[in-house]
Amino acid sequence: MEAMHLGVREFIPLPISETKFAESLERVASTHGMGKRAKKLIHVIPTIGGCGSTTLACNIATSLAQRHKSVLLDFDLIRGGVASYFDVRPRYTLSDVMESADKVDKQLLDNALVVHQKSQLAILGRPDQPEDSQRVDQPGVLRLLNVLGRMFDYVVVDSMMSIDPLYMSTLHAADENLIVMQLNVPSAKNAERFVGAMRRMGIDQDKIRIVVNRFVKKGSDIEPTEVEKALGLKISWMVPNDFKNAIAAINYGEPVVLRAPRSEISSSLIGLTDLITIKNVPKSHAA
Repeated sequence: MEAMHLGVREFIPLPISETKFAESLERVASTHGMGKRAKKLIHVIPTIGGCGSTTLACNIATSLAQRHKSVLLDFDLIRGGVASYFDVRPRYTLSDVMESADKVDKQLLDNALVVHQKSQLAILGRPDQPEDSQRVDQPGVLRLLNVLGRMFDYVVVDSMMSIDPLYMSTLHAADENLIVMQLNVPSAKNAERFVGAMRRMGIDQDKIRIVVNRFVKKGSDIEPTEVEKALGLKISWMVPNDFKNAIAAINYGEPVVLRAPRSEISSSLIGLTDLITIKNVPKSHAA
């Protein structure tokens, strides 16, 4: 009786097998409104400023939200612009959540997340002020990702190219690390350096995808085959250059897959989302 008053809902008899223990944990998680871990954690990483990684992250997350319960986390702590891409004003941000990092749960996040009404995508924005990013730490981020992963089918993280411990935890936890680049020398060199670092740090190569953004069939500084040779990886997807529709969507505050759904860029972004979520989609695509 005393245990019930203290909130105890289940006793685990010992000894117990690993399988039974895992089942017990899942039952406890379900009691608190949290199911199994997300199907996928998708980590989107730019190789250079302006390469379009936020556009990709926002549109992948929006496409996912049409079919699955999905959340988008802005992990570019200083320059992040996810909220403006959706024209939403979060009441709470990542740094606010970190103030109660040891108590992060579904109830707290239900209050902290803002939902984009048209897509039903949940969003957690970057800190309001640059100095607020100092509250964000590795243990807090790991707990946040764990709880989000139990609340949602897909977690998309718009991130930065960094091997700081704060970002390393996400690199290792991700099911897909999307390295976003353009076909120019600075972007390719950064991609080569970062992919090399990921390999040295033991990140599974199957969790690394190279995505070329703003692809043009003629006039690129370097050829896709040169990139593949330098990286030792095939390019998984190439998103066509459509600056007009992309920038109009950004300025309007609505993802291009919603604002211009019949455009070539939207079709490509939806195809990229399918590549991530559906196993039988071909692993490479030329725009």
